[in-house]
Amino acid sequence: MSDSHMKQSQCIIRSSLYLGEISAVCLLHFPSHLSSFPYLLAGTGSQILIYDLESTKMIQSFQVFEGIRVHGLICSLPDNTLTCKVVVFGEKRVNFFNLSSESVSKSKTQSEFRVDLSLIHSLPRFTHWVLDILFLKDHCLL
Repeated sequence: MSDSHMKQSQCIIRSSLYLGEISAVCLLHFPSHLSSFPYLLAGTGSQILIYDLESTKMIQSFQVFEGIRVHGLICSLPDNTLTCKVVVFGEKRVNFFNLSSESVSKSKTQSEFRVDLSLIHSLPRFTHWVLDILFLKDHCLL
């Protein structure tokens, strides 16, 4: 393998402000015409951060809990409207969200990816900690 080929395939990691520990991650795969890379959802504290792995930039952050740390999250596959379900859990709480996205053209050569996270349902507080969540069948939630 040539040196020039190896340089092209290496990822560039940049340092930035400390945001706290990442306690949960999930990859969100959109159709290849939008991006050849998946988007990364990362839970830190009571927020979810959404990263564009192609540009290595954070797109958006959303507050998903009040005073509760995100312990896990799971995403369904996006549908034809680029919407998917996201389930977030932490301690004794479980919240269901709709994640909708759209690609907006800024110019002829550049486009911007916009994301919105809206709460669908918040389950009543459980008596024990929630340790994991799993979709039994895609698109079966709400």
